Parts: sequence; C-alpha cells; structure tokens
Amino acid sequence: MARGVAPIARDEFEPIRLAEHAATLLGIAAGKAKDLFGALLERAAGKPVVILKKDRPVVVVVPAEQYLTLIRDREELLTRKAIEIEARQGYLSEAETAAFETEVNRLAAL
Repeated sequence: MARGVAPIARDEFEPIRLAEHAATLLGIAAGKAKDLFGALLERAAGKPVVILKKDRPVVVVVPAEQYLTLIRDREELLTRKAIEIEARQGYLSEAETAAFETEVNRLAAL
C-alpha cells in the first residue's frame, strides 16, 4: 500500500548557519529526517538541507544536479591547479601530489 508523503511542519526544518557558509541553510535533526524522509527529499530537491546529529551538522543533502556540478567543478579545480604547478615547477613528486590532494580535499570540504 502506497503511503503519502508526510506534511512538513514548520518546526521540523529549522534555519541554521554553518560557520563556513554565509547563507542560511535548512537543518533537521537526524531522527526527524528519518521519520520524514519523503518530506526531506522534497525539501532538498530545491535547496540543500543539513542533517544534524546532537545539534552538529553531519551531512548535507543536495539536489543531484548540484552534486554533479560540485564534482565537475572540483575536477576542473584539480586540473587547473595541476597545470599551474606543472608550469611553475615541473611535475609533482608523490609526496607533493599527496599534499596537493589533501589541500584540495580540505578546500572542497569548505
């Protein structure tokens, strides 16, 4: 038997601010997210939603297109940075490559 999506109560999603992010995002506690998964998907299809666990942000649910854009942009950043470094100092050693990947991952997490 198909079940309808639970209505989204105003107090289920709360505005939150991530320190690294200038815009206010919607947040929801992990337990509520589990109970209102259909509503969460509907809400996240339009704007990212932060899942909170013990009042700490742990996961951001983003629309698929936005995620694919982030991945594409990250790959483009990696390529540009690699070309820039190669032009400045030649090929990277394994240690330099590992340090570079660590820095890119750190920046991508912001």
